[in-house]
Amino acid sequence: MARWNKAVEVAVASHPKKVPGAISYGTAGFRTKAELLDHVMYRMGLLAVIRSWAKAGQTIGVMITASHNPECDNGVKLVDPAGEMLEFAWEGLASDLAKAEDNDIPQQL
Repeated sequence: MARWNKAVEVAVASHPKKVPGAISYGTAGFRTKAELLDHVMYRMGLLAVIRSWAKAGQTIGVMITASHNPECDNGVKLVDPAGEMLEFAWEGLASDLAKAEDNDIPQQL
């Protein structure tokens, strides 16, 4: 876990979870109000690193989605190397990391 110390420090200091409750990853990724997604966006960057390691260093995308939604309604999704949706088995990991309290981030990583 020592490799994640700085990332967790930044998460807590600059991208803390500000809202109670759960947010879940689905087919469209995470969808909610933009002001609720800051911690999710940062944490999905961390998960993209782990996913890249699991895919032998291939690039994983982190996408902000909002094309057909009202301005205040946004989303975040991870994209696998060939442009396909995140593998279903990883959706639960993404949800768990997004809804974890700040002090539980190391256990989720």
